Amino acid sequence: MIPGVIFLGGGERTLDGRFFQPNIPSEEVFTSPKRGEAEGIVYSAKPLVYNGVLITDFWVKFHKGKAVDVHAETGEEALRS
Repeated sequence: MIPGVIFLGGGERTLDGRFFQPNIPSEEVFTSPKRGEAEGIVYSAKPLVYNGVLITDFWVKFHKGKAVDVHAETGEEALRS
């Protein structure tokens, strides 16, 4: 992770000033890895539709900041593109 990074939630305020969380649960992760240093495998918990193609049960493997391998039960060719 980038040194000194500060994580913030997705909270909002109504017009009269009340604080609320508009998107819970969100199933999302927002991070900013250091460029060129991402390592590991990201697994999907939900299906993805990309250019009209359903991609299910997929993962993406990263090495030195680049995606080096992928797999999907369905839609793998779309994921590779």
